[in-house]
Amino acid sequence: MSDLSNSDEWTERNARLERRVERERTARREAERLLESKSLELFMTNLALQELADTLERRVEERTERIRSMEAELRHSQKMEAVGLLAGGVAHDFNNVLMVIGASASLLADADDSDREQIISELVSAVQRGRELTARLLAFSRREAVEEQDLNLSSAIHGIEPLLQRLLTERVRLAIDVPHDLHVRFTRGGLDQILFNLAANARDAMPGGGTMGIRAVPYELQAEEAAAIQRPIGPHVLIDVSDTGIGMNGETARRAFDPFFSTKPVGVGTGLGLATVYSLIRQAKGNVTIRSAEGVGTTFRILLPRVAPVPVLPTPPLPDDASLLTEGARVLVVDDDPLVRSTIATLLQRQKFETVQASAAEDALQLLGRTDTPFDLVVSDVRMPGMNGCDLALAIRALNPSLPVLLMSGYVDDHVVYERIEAAGLALMSKPFNVADFLAFVKRTVHAAGEARRRGGSDQ
Repeated sequence: MSDLSNSDEWTERNARLERRVERERTARREAERLLESKSLELFMTNLALQELADTLERRVEERTERIRSMEAELRHSQKMEAVGLLAGGVAHDFNNVLMVIGASASLLADADDSDREQIISELVSAVQRGRELTARLLAFSRREAVEEQDLNLSSAIHGIEPLLQRLLTERVRLAIDVPHDLHVRFTRGGLDQILFNLAANARDAMPGGGTMGIRAVPYELQAEEAAAIQRPIGPHVLIDVSDTGIGMNGETARRAFDPFFSTKPVGVGTGLGLATVYSLIRQAKGNVTIRSAEGVGTTFRILLPRVAPVPVLPTPPLPDDASLLTEGARVLVVDDDPLVRSTIATLLQRQKFETVQASAAEDALQLLGRTDTPFDLVVSDVRMPGMNGCDLALAIRALNPSLPVLLMSGYVDDHVVYERIEAAGLALMSKPFNVADFLAFVKRTVHAAGEARRRGGSDQ
C-alpha cells in the first residue's frame, strides 16, 4: 500500500506540474501575442503619424508657394500701377524724342557741312534718350526676379531722374544729392520700384506743389543701433527720401508699412506701395523708418549695407594691325526687318567689310552651307519668325564652332530664350546700339577669329 500511495502521489504531483507548465506556456503565448499586437499597433500609429506629418509638410509647402506666388503677383501689380502713373509722362518723353529724330532727319537733307555735325549729334542724343527710357521701363516692369548687383547709387538714381520727375509732375521739384562713391548691393528694378513708390506718395502728399529730396551719405552702424533694428553692424549708406507735404499723424505713420493700409479713397491705389518698399529693403538686409509730422512733411530714412565697388578692368585696345585682319572680312547679316538689315549692312560696308544679307535664320543656314567663300562673322536678330536667333547661333556652333555669332535684339521677352543665350555664352547686344561700340565689337571679334585661324594653320 505504501508503494501504491507513493505512486499516486507522484502521479498527482506530476499532473499538477504539467498543468502549471501549461498555464505558464499559455500565459507566455498570450503575453507574446499581446506584445506583438501592441508592437503592431505602435507601428501602425507611427506610420499614421508619419503620413500625417508628410501631409502637413506638403500642405505647408503648397501654402508657402501660394503665398510667394501671391506676393509676386501683388508686387508686380504694384509695379504696373506705377508704370500706369508714368504712362503720360513717358508718352510725352517719347514724343519729344521722335520729334527730335524726325526734325533732325529733315534738316539733314538741306544742311550744309557746318550744321551737319550739330544735327547728327542731336540725332544721336535723341536715340540714346529713347534707348535709356525703354531700358528703364523694361527693367522695372519685368515680372521675373532679377539678381542683385553692385549699384552705384548716384548713377542709378540719376538714371531714373527723368521718370521720377514725370511721376512727380511739374508742380513738384526733385532735388538729388548723392555722392558718386556710394555703392550698395541691390536689384536695379527693386531700387527703381522703391523710389517710384515713394515719389508717388510724395506727389499725393503735395497737391499744391513742393519739393521731394533724395539725399545719401555714408553711415557707420554701431552695435547698439544694429541690435535695436536687428541689422548687421558695419558700413552702411543712409538715404533720406523727404517731401514737404501734409505729413502724417502718429497712428498713420505707425501703420504706413502695413499691407493694404491706405489713407486714400476706396478704389485709389492698392495700399501695397509702402509695404512693397519695406519688403524690398528688408530683403536687401536694410532697414527703413518714417519721420513725419502733420503740416511739416515726411522723411523715409533708409539704411542699406554699403559695399566696395567692383573694379572695372580696362578693355584692351585693338592691335595696331587690326585693320589688316578685318578689312575685306565677310559678315552675314540676318534680320527679318529689311530696314534694320540694310542699315547694319551699310554700317559694315563703310568699314570695308563685305556683307551678305538674309531675312530668316533658315535662309542663313542655307547660305552658310552652300557658299564656297567662308564667313568671318554672323550678326543676327534674336526675334524672328520661325527659327529664332538663339537657335540659329547654336546650329552654327554645331556646324562650325570657330565661326563667331553676335546676337541683337530690341527686347527679349521670352525668359527661356534669354536664359539659353546666357547659358551658351552667346554675345548679345541691345538695339538700338551705340554704333561705335557695335563696330568696335565686330572688329575685335573678327580680328580674334582671324588670329585663331592663323595660329591653327601655323600649328599644322
